[in-house]
Order: sequence, then C-alpha cells, then structure tokens
Amino acid sequence: MKAKRVAAVILAAACTAAISAAVALSGCAEGEIKALKFNGVEATVENVENGTYTLSRPFIICYKSYDGLSAAAKDFVNYIFSSAAQDEVAAEGYIAVTAEEYTTDTTASGTVKISGSTSVGPLMQNLVGMYESVNPGVRITVNQNGSGSGITEATDGTVDIAMSSRELTDTELASLEDKQLATDGIAIIVNANSDLENVTSEQIKALYEDGTAFEGILAGISREEGSGTRSAFEELIGIEKIYTGVGFDAYNSTNAVISAIKSNSAANKIGYISLGSL
Repeated sequence: MKAKRVAAVILAAACTAAISAAVALSGCAEGEIKALKFNGVEATVENVENGTYTLSRPFIICYKSYDGLSAAAKDFVNYIFSSAAQDEVAAEGYIAVTAEEYTTDTTASGTVKISGSTSVGPLMQNLVGMYESVNPGVRITVNQNGSGSGITEATDGTVDIAMSSRELTDTELASLEDKQLATDGIAIIVNANSDLENVTSEQIKALYEDGTAFEGILAGISREEGSGTRSAFEELIGIEKIYTGVGFDAYNSTNAVISAIKSNSAANKIGYISLGSL
C-alpha cells in the first residue's frame, strides 16, 4: 500500500506539471471544453460547408515538385486523393475534396518523410496507416511541428512532404507546389464551466488585439508563431497585432491548447483549435 501511495503522489505531481506546461497528457487535464457559436452560427461541418460558419481554412500538402518526388512519395500523394482516403477525411469531421482515380504502385518502396501542421497531423497519421496497409513496402514518418516548420523543411529538402493548415504565401509558392486535401473549420473554445454560448468577430478581435475583456473572458490563448491555425485565425478575424498581457499565452500544438482550456476551471480564457479536433 505504501508503494501505491508513493506512486499516486508521483503521478499527481507529474499531472500537475503537465497541466501547468499545457502538455496534453492523458488523464491529467481536468474538465471539458465546448465550442462557441461564432456570430450566432454553430461550429459544425455542415455550416462550414454551406458557408454560414466563416472560420474555415484549407488543409494542404506541399513539396518541391511532384515530378521530383520518389515513387513512394508520389504513390502516397496519389493515395491521399483516392476515394478511400477522402472517405476517411469526411469520417474524421473534415470536408473532403473530389476523389481521384487511384491504383497502387506496387513497385514503390522506401521511406517518406512528412512534417508540419499539428492540425493536419492526426488526419495524416490515419491516412498513413491506411496507406501502409495497402502498400507495405513503404514506410512513412510524420512529425507534427507546425505549418511553418514543415514548409521550411520541404523547401530545404529535409522532408519530402509538408502539411499546412493555411494557404501558402507567394514566396513559399515560388519554391513549392501545393494541393488541398481537405477543408477544416476553426472552433473557438472555452471551458465547459463557462456560461458563454456565442462570440462575435468584434469581441474576438478586441480581445486578441487589445486585451479587451467581455462576458467573463479575460484572456485569449493563441498558437505559436508559424502555426497555420494561428495564421488562418488572425487573417479571418482581421487581427493585426497580438496582445501579450497576463494570461495571453501561446502554445505549440492543438492538444496543448485543449489541455490549457480544460484546466482553466475559472472559465475566463478562450482559445481556438481545429474543428476536427473537437
């Protein structure tokens, strides 16, 4: 029993440390989250698709050139746009693109390196698992390190394919080819203890730009610089600067934002994540 008590104390300490660092550690984060209406419209796939929920962005893959990819990388890119893969996109709560005809290249083999968006990452991992069961001769690694980092690594040739949850800039497109694999919404979230049900674009803009509190919300949580989710969020809201007062923290993954909002039992902070991550 003594050993169990010691183990419990160690686990509790580990959980406390993880929450304070906003690290997504299963079993540690307290509470739940809920998505808010934005300008009176619920954050749903249907509303993103019909255009009434306006916080949406593309999920993109990019590479130096399709023709320059290895046979294995080309085959995986082709698989992403197959009917099987796009059915998985829809099943995971995203909006699929038009499927393309696909036949497995049974001669393809080797390793493919992918990096980038933590929003696209979980979906990409699913697609990788499906693809590797179709073509076991190919092994694919996925590193979720943010859209900006992935794009940089694809540009310098460190990885074969980058994942981005924002449109590429003209400068980036001068070095890369891109293709959209899905559309995703951006959900604005609070702790489930909050009585808040709806936010307006004006409230969000004033909070993130100037620290202007509203209806019990005192701070806005952001993603790190270089995050595709952050870039898309700021562009869609029209945020031109980010307020950096107390509580206006930035985290380097979707899971970290979720963990921070779950542990915010006072329900006085707001954040944003991929709609597909709800």
